Amino acid sequence: MKRIIAGLLLSFALIGCDTSSIEETVKSSMQETFNTDANFKGYNLKVKEVLVVNNAGNSYKGMATVIYKGKDYKVPVDITSDGSRVMWQTEPGSMLFIVQDALNSFGW
Repeated sequence: MKRIIAGLLLSFALIGCDTSSIEETVKSSMQETFNTDANFKGYNLKVKEVLVVNNAGNSYKGMATVIYKGKDYKVPVDITSDGSRVMWQTEPGSMLFIVQDALNSFGW
């Protein structure tokens, strides 16, 4: 029984390390994209944090906090990791706060 509990605790610890590694990788990659992609680099977006939970297998769901003009915005992120590489994408419409801000600046 003690071995089972110790094994479960080790499994939880490893899972925690894995998701924290994925969080950091996605955060860095998102920031790099925001800094260099022509669609985003003019908006001065900053990734404050990314929180990740395992969805199933190598699929993860994340929530990035993105700072835009001093405000925090929650951006859902779909993530896949094979243990050595991580791919992420934001959900459709998740960056609309940029468009809404632009429309507001025109008085719409």
